[in-house]
Amino acid sequence: MKPRILFLTNKQNEAPEEDKMLIDYLSGDFNLVVSHPLDCLPFLNTVDGVIIRNIWPTHEYQEDWDDIKTYIRDSDLPVYNPLMFKGDIEGKDYLVVLYNKGYPVIPSIDKVKDLEQLPPSEYYWIKPKKSCDGVGAEKFTKKPKRFYHSTFR
Repeated sequence: MKPRILFLTNKQNEAPEEDKMLIDYLSGDFNLVVSHPLDCLPFLNTVDGVIIRNIWPTHEYQEDWDDIKTYIRDSDLPVYNPLMFKGDIEGKDYLVVLYNKGYPVIPSIDKVKDLEQLPPSEYYWIKPKKSCDGVGAEKFTKKPKRFYHSTFR
């Protein structure tokens, strides 16, 4: 009998062909249940593991997603991508940590007071940590004692 795996994805994502390819490939070895995170609760007690694929924009249902993550963590189900507060699955905090350690990542800070840690630039992009595809991003220009911004659309 094939292990039953919950494949979480937002079927409205911009890469549905990648999801289809993965689903087709994994179906050879697993009995897959494909679901949007908001529809997954009835399946969580019936699966042997969870794959989290492309579930954005979770910020639109953040409270529900937080509850689902807690449920999955408490169930001890194997999960990929792991819900370990690292990487995009939990926001962009990892970029700040890696930048502060000198790794070659996008220069990143999370406090205005740390702006001087960034390389000099005429403009800066501010992006919410729990965002995707530029949602909520804003373009700022640094001026003495003030920030001027325009919302990126």
